[in-house]
Amino acid sequence: MIPLPGGSKKKGIRKTPESRKPLFSVITVVYNGEVHLEQTIQSVLSQSWSNTEYVIVDGGSTDGTLDVIRKYEDRIDHWISEPDKGIYDAMNKGLGLASGDLIAFLNCGDWYNPGVLEKVAQEYLRNKNGDLIIAGKWTLIFEDLDLEIHVSPSLKFSQGIPISHPAMFVPSNVYEKFGKYDLQFPLGADFDMIVRLYLNNVKFHFFDAPIVNYRTRGTSERYYYDTGKEHALIIRNNLPFTTYISYKLVRWKYNVLQELTRVLRKTIGENGTNSLTRRYYNFKKTYTKEWS
Repeated sequence: MIPLPGGSKKKGIRKTPESRKPLFSVITVVYNGEVHLEQTIQSVLSQSWSNTEYVIVDGGSTDGTLDVIRKYEDRIDHWISEPDKGIYDAMNKGLGLASGDLIAFLNCGDWYNPGVLEKVAQEYLRNKNGDLIIAGKWTLIFEDLDLEIHVSPSLKFSQGIPISHPAMFVPSNVYEKFGKYDLQFPLGADFDMIVRLYLNNVKFHFFDAPIVNYRTRGTSERYYYDTGKEHALIIRNNLPFTTYISYKLVRWKYNVLQELTRVLRKTIGENGTNSLTRRYYNFKKTYTKEWS
């Protein structure tokens, strides 16, 4: 496939960060995402924080994704459309186009809450530290269950990925110091990145504000078991063995639940299974501290 040209309202001239007003670079990666992309774009463009650079990296979509992008082209700082080697390759391309003080990834299908960039900017200025990563809460959207769950960030790796990538804002100099996403982990490079930064003593600042809404059933949801294997390998190679054992136990529990869900769908149908799943998640919210 021949790469399709992108566009830039600045004609290739990147925005310059202001010393007293941090510049955000928000990067959206997408492939055949015409159904949800517009909601994602609008949530960025409607933010009250004006010093924002928006970059979209499309993987060579064959549906109406490019039509959606062109609809907002005059408000997107840069976009490209060309084949890539997966989501993390696309994210690395986005990093190469970004020029902000703080880098954020908001993938297609996710959307920001109103005013969140301004809240993050205030946290950044209040706790100014060149290496400080800021992360907030996120909302899991289970559309098929008509259920929303608010989740708080942590560094408890035994539970799996402890921070939602779309709710995390990383200073550009952190990526300069520690590199881009490792493509040897096609499903877990974001988890690998968080572990890598943690082991290099990069500071994480958590604050109690819901940042982003995240639809479940993304790539990691579709490849649930393979994602778990990558996460387990990353933990085993980098973190204490006790963390690895704890993660394996947690993952075993969820594997059992996945298999149980599969069996229930065959026996009591989709609606009955969704009803039981909804009850389970609501019960989980009452005893799991990380789920507020």
